[in-house]
Amino acid sequence: EISEWEGLCFNDENTHVTKVDWGIFEEDSEPIDQGKILLDWLPETVEHFSIDDRGFEGHLECRKLPAKLKEFSAINNQLTGNITLADLPADVERFEVSGNRLGGSVSLENLPRNLSVLNLYNNYFSGKIVTSLENIKLQLVSLGQNEIEGSIDLTRLPPNLFDFGGEENNFYGSVDLSQLPASLKEINLQKNQLNGTISLSCLPEGLIELSLFENSFSGSIDLEHLPPTMKKMYLPRNRLSGKISLENLPPTLEVLSLRKNKLYGTLNLHNLPQSLKWLYLSTNAFHGNVDLTNLPPVLRRLWLNGNRLDGDITLTNLPRNMEELDLSDNVFDGTVRIGKIPRTLELFDIR
Repeated sequence: EISEWEGLCFNDENTHVTKVDWGIFEEDSEPIDQGKILLDWLPETVEHFSIDDRGFEGHLECRKLPAKLKEFSAINNQLTGNITLADLPADVERFEVSGNRLGGSVSLENLPRNLSVLNLYNNYFSGKIVTSLENIKLQLVSLGQNEIEGSIDLTRLPPNLFDFGGEENNFYGSVDLSQLPASLKEINLQKNQLNGTISLSCLPEGLIELSLFENSFSGSIDLEHLPPTMKKMYLPRNRLSGKISLENLPPTLEVLSLRKNKLYGTLNLHNLPQSLKWLYLSTNAFHGNVDLTNLPPVLRRLWLNGNRLDGDITLTNLPRNMEELDLSDNVFDGTVRIGKIPRTLELFDIR
């Protein structure tokens, strides 16, 4: 008797299935191979469907999904198929299929009018992405770890988007960060082939996280006009150059990574945000003395290794819970002043 099956919900008359919830919700659960699932046989009355972390095999065709479907979540399975997003049911609001074996192209045009979450992370989607200003309800787009290529027009992202992920694809060319949606909180384009200069002075006022590491961005960067809400900024492994100022960073900043670039000049570490926990400036060309007497009290990691720092080192007032301090591979030739070393310090290198 279908009414006795676990994970099913019915309408008020108990005549039609409206919800199928066969997902696993344990943290860090591994997908379990549980055979095949025939998605073509889903009842037309189903509005909510979830099989997260089940490892099901099966073929997915958007045009065969129930017409009344509002939420479809099949994260971490083994589904295959060539997805056409324009064929999704007209009223679908969430479509999450990360961690499968799905393919197809990605166009943000002609999507269902109520779609707010589109999660295609870790699949085999390819071709070029088409962005669009038309989907006013789209709030989250996750396209990371696919095979999407070509340029990307960030000036045409949906206006109410708050999270955009395009990491670990094959995007190339320059990007314009000056016209991102005002609602955007996080953007991740790390590990692509993007290049050119980047302007950080016109980012959305509410942006929290910016991740652009492991691309080929070049030129100087302005860190004095970042959004006041910024918490994490990752720009390592690029070709950025020039001097930087760390004296007017956002008061909320927790992580700043600029390692493995071509930045140079002296470092003033006296006015860092009190919220800063991780600061990575290694493998650049900074020079001068290092005074660490006024670091943020919550700072855990400070990497300054692989620069051209010289002169004196003052370590008399390190944060009490610091875990890593790497000053190795520099050219210090002055006096080293060391005070009390925190008990929590696991990495301490000044060679």
